[in-house]
Amino acid sequence: MEGARAMGQGSAEVLEKLRAQIAHNYTVPFYRKRMDEWGIKPEDIRSFDDFRRIPFMKREDQVASVDEAPPLGSLWDPDTVLITHTPAPGIGLVTEYHTRADLDACAVAVAKRLAAAGVTKDDIVVINSSYHLVISGHTGQRAFEELGAKVLPLGPGETERQVEIINRLGATVLFGFPSYCLKLAEAGAKGRIRIMIAGGEPFSSIEGRREQVKQAFGDITAVDLYGLSGFNVVAMEDRNEDGMRILEDEVYAEVIDPESGDLLPYGERGELVLTHVNRRAMPFMRFRTGDLTVLDYIEGERGPELGLPKGVFGRTGEMYRVKGLKFYPSVIILCLAGIKGVHPLKYRVFISRPTGTTDYVKVKVQGDPSVADPEVIKKKLGLRLLFEPNEVEVLAEWEDGPTVVDERGAIDR
Repeated sequence: MEGARAMGQGSAEVLEKLRAQIAHNYTVPFYRKRMDEWGIKPEDIRSFDDFRRIPFMKREDQVASVDEAPPLGSLWDPDTVLITHTPAPGIGLVTEYHTRADLDACAVAVAKRLAAAGVTKDDIVVINSSYHLVISGHTGQRAFEELGAKVLPLGPGETERQVEIINRLGATVLFGFPSYCLKLAEAGAKGRIRIMIAGGEPFSSIEGRREQVKQAFGDITAVDLYGLSGFNVVAMEDRNEDGMRILEDEVYAEVIDPESGDLLPYGERGELVLTHVNRRAMPFMRFRTGDLTVLDYIEGERGPELGLPKGVFGRTGEMYRVKGLKFYPSVIILCLAGIKGVHPLKYRVFISRPTGTTDYVKVKVQGDPSVADPEVIKKKLGLRLLFEPNEVEVLAEWEDGPTVVDERGAIDR
């Protein structure tokens, strides 16, 4: 796309939002120290090219902010009214701060997307996202209240009680983990459910999962939502179920090459990078999410909107070069999750170069050989990975070991 839709660019309005946010960030001790070290002042950011001079931020930087000024950290805002936590792999619990202005702005932005998904003030909403430690349940409740909907803050668990309440009150909307919503359906929850908003785990990126939910509840609207700790809701589908749109009132999105950090064109898979544009407490700039996705414009009723048309389909983690392409093993999980007869978390990849020149990839999967067809798995993996494994083996008896066994020399990887 040309002009304002060129990757890494945007409207003058978006640039002004970024500049205002960066000016605020400079008042935060965490950023003042770093921006002075980088030699960047807020007034230096006059273009998107200037903006990309700002170094990337990672979760470790958030942790470092606490070490700099314990116990609350150098990202602390004295106007904070809500403190939540999120578990971070290899780090533990990470603390997050939210001002009333942050919570109100997020509620308004999410409410717009909920309305686009078909939610109205007449709906009775069951929230089974967690209210303990994390922000997710609170975010959902505030957004539905902003719409004027009637909220049942049930949280996760106590399935029998939830089913009774859903059916007795005639709940119309479910908000939470899609796997738990399916469990509710299996336990007899029907109510008058017409919309499910899925968050907290992969949904639309798993082949067949949306159809499974629709079948369980009777052809409802089932929309996907992508959220991230520190950012709350980042993107969400509308009633057409055709891809998650970025909440541009809250975040500015980029996609980069995970290796080089270079900005990628629209439509190319890479790592999602996010920047707050309307945040007071704990603002993040150019935060590397570690999530693999594609950023592109999605056509819709309101015209083209920037979004994640293919959802989030993996983590950067450890990357391998296979057959000239970048291979992220975690992508396999989402593919296997949509295939009957296999365990999506039980897989191993063996990479070799038996002829000395061509990579040979064998994937072993735990499953029922009488149900799961290796050729079908090969084809589906090929669509996800952009290369087709040479061999797939489905094993009833599983042998644990490293997820990826790379038998090539280090120089060839």
